[in-house]
Amino acid sequence: MSSVLEGIGIRPAGRYVSASAGDTFTKMRPKALYVGGGGDVVLRPKSGGTTATFAGVAAGTFMPVTFYEIVSSGTTATDMVALFEE
Repeated sequence: MSSVLEGIGIRPAGRYVSASAGDTFTKMRPKALYVGGGGDVVLRPKSGGTTATFAGVAAGTFMPVTFYEIVSSGTTATDMVALFEE
């Protein structure tokens, strides 16, 4: 299964950390976000960039997005984990 995913450019995360609204990632950008407790997720793709709201993200969702910040205002999802490449 891993080789099939790698064939289309998807590789397993090498590092991961618990994340919550207000967290900023300045040195390494996550490659995905796991949402354990459903709700809205507001992300900023780069410093000073425009935010995007992902409304109604279901619990247990992996969001394959790169981002700089999980914005406090408007984020209601909980139990999040930021995933990074090795």
